[in-house]
Amino acid sequence: AEYLRKTLSPVLIAMQQRFSLNGGAPPEDDAKGTMAEILHFASLIFQAISESVTNCAHSLRVICNLLYKTVEKSFPGFQLKIVAGFIFLRFFCPALVQVKS
Repeated sequence: AEYLRKTLSPVLIAMQQRFSLNGGAPPEDDAKGTMAEILHFASLIFQAISESVTNCAHSLRVICNLLYKTVEKSFPGFQLKIVAGFIFLRFFCPALVQVKS
């Protein structure tokens, strides 16, 4: 939980300050600008995740290493996709969906 908080909090706080999460859709004439900002924040989230690998819990890194080696034997060439999918879908996505203040 602490790793997620340290990794994602700065970006999520900036997003919360920029966007009103209860405000509904943006005006039609500002939709392109809003989309550019959303893409920018998505890029910041991915950057924060990729730069935080050394802060990740040792046990999660061991699990990812084991998953990598297991996939390498059965599905060569798909190791990184599987590990990235595991981390993102099982670890970061739930944290992004259930943000606590």
